[in-house]
Amino acid sequence: MSESPSSAHSNGERTVKCPVEGCDHTGPSRGLHLHVLRKSGGGHGEQNDVPPDLNLANAETVGRQEITVDYPETRKTENVARQCPYCGQVYRGKQGLAIHFGQVVGRKNHPANRDEFPDASDCAIVHVDGDQNIIEVLEADESNVMPSTRLRRQDSDRVEQLLSEIEDATDGETADKVRNLMLTD
Repeated sequence: MSESPSSAHSNGERTVKCPVEGCDHTGPSRGLHLHVLRKSGGGHGEQNDVPPDLNLANAETVGRQEITVDYPETRKTENVARQCPYCGQVYRGKQGLAIHFGQVVGRKNHPANRDEFPDASDCAIVHVDGDQNIIEVLEADESNVMPSTRLRRQDSDRVEQLLSEIEDATDGETADKVRNLMLTD
């Protein structure tokens, strides 16, 4: 497997001290939020939450650290929308869904153990409109589709059956008008 070309970027990033009393953590300012999210207790609050009274923006600067990051010039990404089987939210490709899984472990209906999550490539590929509403499920393993999505698909099938009956009973114009209204909503 060949490496894609990369572009190195360096900067002198602020090194800050965690503002929680008694915590001796110091590190790049970009990592402070993640530090607080991963810690629990001792003023850090519950794990995966930042206490509302904790001001991370005004953390004490204790120095500067040279940070070099290699950004790939091209990325292999998946250009489809995938649906989280736990919360129903839609994310761009396997990468977006994998990032979401990493952020919600143990929260809001998601498994507490990261190993219990499905592989992102096994999650439903969906077609969404401009407002990110799911129009249809294009490809899915039924075990990884939320029950509400299965119901919407069944409802859609019932509506289409009703429209076909209207079309058969009339000249078809009424059914076409309803279909067009459904597509523009």
